[in-house]
Amino acid sequence: PSSPIFNTNTNSIDEEMIETKSLIKQPSSPRHHHHHKSAAHDTGGGLSPMALMVNINSIGFTLLLVSTIFRSAFLPIVSFIAAHPHFLALHLTVGMGLGTAVLAYMQLIKRSGPAVAVAVATLRKVVTVVLSYIIFPKPMTGMHAISVALVGGGLLVGYVGKGKRGN
Repeated sequence: PSSPIFNTNTNSIDEEMIETKSLIKQPSSPRHHHHHKSAAHDTGGGLSPMALMVNINSIGFTLLLVSTIFRSAFLPIVSFIAAHPHFLALHLTVGMGLGTAVLAYMQLIKRSGPAVAVAVATLRKVVTVVLSYIIFPKPMTGMHAISVALVGGGLLVGYVGKGKRGN
């Protein structure tokens, strides 16, 4: 039995991580460093991607916990888990898998850059849809074909634009 209390929607994890990456303060270059010599202006290199991810997830967890307690939903959750311990094991396994996926995605951003990471994330979703058509056959409509063309065109524009900028 499933419960509406637990929601593991991860459709936007990839895009959120790209946005999170943009919040990280990059260290100042040596040529501009002389403008920020005082301790009040120089905050160092900012948070590492890993520290930022831990901080954001900790804040999110705390807010969800407070919200759950405030809405008097905490005890029903605990009693549900006590009655169905396999549910807790399942969620811990999914959580560890998602954590591993986020760490892998952060490494992809670090090694290949955000443009490649977005392309990989988009292609991952495309492959998921294609596999769903293979595993669960359904008719391909004109709207589906247009959607495929738009996604492919978007990826192509991204790569062509990247080449023209010299990145």
